[in-house]
Amino acid sequence: MKVFLQVSGKTMHSDAEIIDSLGGPSALASLFKIKSPSVSEWKQTGIPDARRQTLALLYPDICPAGWAPQVEPVQPEQEQTQ
Repeated sequence: MKVFLQVSGKTMHSDAEIIDSLGGPSALASLFKIKSPSVSEWKQTGIPDARRQTLALLYPDICPAGWAPQVEPVQPEQEQTQ
């Protein structure tokens, strides 16, 4: 969901609040083993779907219901016998 807010003259994605509530860009960068500027950018662009799913699983009390995209489980292909 893309929701943008005006904060101190900057357009921020609504995910900025979640980033801050989870300890800020440095904390999330450490969690995902990526660089802090990448997470800082998410405040303007939004948290990528795969990262949203991880955060929703790790922090269900902070991430609102329905916030992370739902993924259908992949069924393994049946082995064909000849």
